[in-house]
Amino acid sequence: MGNSSQKEATEVCARRRNSLEIVEHSDPGVDLEKLRDFFVTKVGDLDGEMDYETFKECLPSDGPDTDEKHTRFMFRIFDEDHNGGISWLEFVSANYLLSSCATYEEKMKFAFQTYDIDRNGAISRNELLEMVNVILQGAGLSDEEAESMQKTVLHNIFEKMDSNGDNEVSYEEFQKFLVDNPEAKDVLWGW
Repeated sequence: MGNSSQKEATEVCARRRNSLEIVEHSDPGVDLEKLRDFFVTKVGDLDGEMDYETFKECLPSDGPDTDEKHTRFMFRIFDEDHNGGISWLEFVSANYLLSSCATYEEKMKFAFQTYDIDRNGAISRNELLEMVNVILQGAGLSDEEAESMQKTVLHNIFEKMDSNGDNEVSYEEFQKFLVDNPEAKDVLWGW
């Protein structure tokens, strides 16, 4: 494992432990015992991992966010190390980051990592388009409205985010864009 991968794995582990501690001690909106019971019921114990099919069964079967693409997107958010399974700590971490208890900075980092599909530290136009398509599929827009929104995001938002013009968005560019344009967070992440 290279230095970069090793550093990332260490950061992921630290963030997961931190999320668990925060949820245990300060988030009245998240009942850790209920989360634990739910996870154990689905997986068998806290040492196991939830696979995609089990995760899919946990989601509501009706509603705007139940298509396959959105489900895979959500699974990828929870499966932080991308090993094909959701561990207990990943499960708690994602629930924390999707809760109102997470800080704006934590949510920004989480959103960036979600958009950085290939995990190379930058968001490409194609990655942004793929993520916007997933969000728009759950928004109940007509095809024309969704196409218009895609064009707006790609031609306006991406151009503004990519401040150095290298056709990819670094975390620093993403962060600066969201700080300068707080209304864009509703377009870029739907949670």
